[in-house]
Amino acid sequence: MSAQDTSLIHTAVREHYAGHARAGSSCCSPSDGAACCDNQLYSIDLLEGLPADVTGFTLGCGNPLDAAALQPGETVLDLGSGGGLDCFLAARQVGPAGRVLGVDMTPEMLARARAAAARLKFAQVEFRQGYLERLPVAANSVDAVISNCVINLAPDKSLVFREIARVLKPGGRVAVSDIVIAGEMPAALRDNPEAWSECLAGAIDWRDYARGLEQAGLVDVRVQPKSGTQPPAHEPYSALITARKAALDTAVIAPAAAEDQPAISELLQANALPTEDLATADVKFFVAKLGGRVVGVAGRQAAGAFGLLRSVAVAPEWRGRGLAAQLVQEVEAEAAARGVRQLYLLTTTAEAYFVERGYTRMERAGAPAEIQATAEFAGLCPDTGVCLTKAL
Repeated sequence: MSAQDTSLIHTAVREHYAGHARAGSSCCSPSDGAACCDNQLYSIDLLEGLPADVTGFTLGCGNPLDAAALQPGETVLDLGSGGGLDCFLAARQVGPAGRVLGVDMTPEMLARARAAAARLKFAQVEFRQGYLERLPVAANSVDAVISNCVINLAPDKSLVFREIARVLKPGGRVAVSDIVIAGEMPAALRDNPEAWSECLAGAIDWRDYARGLEQAGLVDVRVQPKSGTQPPAHEPYSALITARKAALDTAVIAPAAAEDQPAISELLQANALPTEDLATADVKFFVAKLGGRVVGVAGRQAAGAFGLLRSVAVAPEWRGRGLAAQLVQEVEAEAAARGVRQLYLLTTTAEAYFVERGYTRMERAGAPAEIQATAEFAGLCPDTGVCLTKAL
């Protein structure tokens, strides 16, 4: 999707929900799609004590709070917080010692939510303006991410999924109610910006939704239809999506020490990755360790003003847990802190994996001279290796 298409969708969605905020109308207005319309999202007990203008203003398609299992003192992030109802319900559960952040791109929604928070004296609730693709939230700072019928509105869901993984603390969890579909959305609907606003056009296949969360580094991903049964193909429906970020107490990521070098070489060789130049190449490695054992590695080779991402490998029993994604994120953050603005890599098997993480394919011969001079480009990586690059 082009930047222009993304901007058009953002604008259409923002104007649509600004109208809801100004009118105080819920999702169940005549102009909205039935997929996001439900008057029975929450129990009476859960809503007790909140005013009708707050409880009656719901734009969701489910109740993610039950699955989130929030605890006193936790920090919660609500993606697309709208009028603030889910944030206020979360605030009750995390208590005065907890914290609730709501992120929304619509100024009118933020104004409505902030006014309600002040009136209801929810001091632990804060609302921030921003896009789900670029969350104004610190990395590793949130215990739970919730969302209610909003991620389907985002044009680039892979960016949203990566942002969720970034802001979650190790061991943190995801509980999202959203609209998905079994199959592909018809092109005429998918390409209609107005239809995006109605919780329809942006729905993706539930398997792609789960795969996107896994590729962002999350684990234990589950997508369950709200009705309990799988609807017919090509029919949008409400689902509860849960996942978690692997806990660091299982594998700790840190810069490699000198004594880690033999284990790094052994892991790279086991994954058929080159080690011949490690004695002379200027490579900054990060390792993931479990009980002192190296179970994952990734490195950045210095190449003038550029960087070469290389040696990404994970022990077989640790694959599929998001460890490689965490290691790559550490390498990218270290490279950016060192002033590197462009990373390059060669791969023979993992092009799709890195494309999902923001890398784009380019002609191998088009890489800068400093990158071309590295041993990997000069011959260690076969001619079949695909060149990818990413701006930091």
